[in-house]
Amino acid sequence: MQIETQSPVRTINAGSAPRQRRIKPRKQRGFTLLEVIVVVAILGIIAWIVAPKLFGSTDNAKALAYSTTASGLANNWRVVNQNCGTSSLIASSAITTNPGPAGALQLLVDGVGLNATYQACYQSANTQTLHESIQGSAADGYTLNNSVITLSDANINGKQLVAVQYAPATDAIVLANYQKYSSVAGASQAISLPAAADTTDPKIQFSTDNGGTRTMTIFE
Repeated sequence: MQIETQSPVRTINAGSAPRQRRIKPRKQRGFTLLEVIVVVAILGIIAWIVAPKLFGSTDNAKALAYSTTASGLANNWRVVNQNCGTSSLIASSAITTNPGPAGALQLLVDGVGLNATYQACYQSANTQTLHESIQGSAADGYTLNNSVITLSDANINGKQLVAVQYAPATDAIVLANYQKYSSVAGASQAISLPAAADTTDPKIQFSTDNGGTRTMTIFE
């Protein structure tokens, strides 16, 4: 005779949930006056260090535009004249219908005033006009940031160069270029421009101060 035994059945109450432990919220502590003072002091120090660099970067960007524009004008002038076999002297080059500084600048900025004889070689030189970075016109004068641009020939240490003059240019603009290009000892670390004019440097020259502005010439 066999006796069947049944295993006890465990009943699980699905509706029951594990007991949750209550977490007592912590009280948020506010900043003390001393902590606020310390934070403000740290922010002030950061601003004192960073602000001059931020403002200085603006002047450096503008100064770069002056030197880049001068380089672009001079290089384009040399390229088109070399490609066409004409003189690179601004005063006498036959590449324009109006030889001289005004005619050269108009050709370089607007592509206007080209001597038709040199149409093919001018186009094959594949230079880009600078009307996007230079403002103004031949009639009113070409400018960069309100500085009037003038071109001329220069012979520096036996080398024929293009002199690009800006008048007026702010002292900040002149100083940034002076620091970068001047051959004067200590110029790269200068914090202000010399009181006297510089009329001998082979790369950058400038006039005396005139109410925070000067005439600056860059040689390329």
